[in-house]
Amino acid sequence: MRKYYIWLIIILLLLLGLTFFNLYRLDNKKIKKINYSRERETNYLKLAEKFNGLEFPVIKIYNAINDNVIETKIKKGFIVLLSNSGCNPCQIRELKNIEEFLRVYNKVKDTYAIYVDNYNRIDALRLKKLSAISFPICYFSNDILSENFLTKPFPKIFFIENQKIISTLIPIPDKVSFSEDFDRKIRN
Repeated sequence: MRKYYIWLIIILLLLLGLTFFNLYRLDNKKIKKINYSRERETNYLKLAEKFNGLEFPVIKIYNAINDNVIETKIKKGFIVLLSNSGCNPCQIRELKNIEEFLRVYNKVKDTYAIYVDNYNRIDALRLKKLSAISFPICYFSNDILSENFLTKPFPKIFFIENQKIISTLIPIPDKVSFSEDFDRKIRN
């Protein structure tokens, strides 16, 4: 009987040890996830900073609905660079955010969403309908945006005054507060 209790104590100690080991591993995973999230935010902010102060080129873009040609001469507004409608789940959220901003600040008029990769008219029209935006979704052809603007990730949102990029947002798909910070910054 005594051996039975000794084995029972040994098994309980092993189970307790395994439990603490697993708890330790879970805590480390949480810490790594938090560190990864902070690192990701920092990297996105650093990349966005590289665009601020640059001149956005005047290019010919084409409205996805009617193929009308538009030149991107921006007095005050937004340029949103998109890659495709399924690429980034935050695109609809960001387009809605910009639409809301434009409703509140009606002085900002020159706003375009531009496909820069894998343009598909059906996807563009679906994205426009789902996001309920009033500004055009466009694509460009035969005009080359510099490599500075076509770096991944997408979308990229540029707030522009007189062709100069004032502020840039590269949204993090699962981080709503990141976009809200950009929105507050622009409103101020």
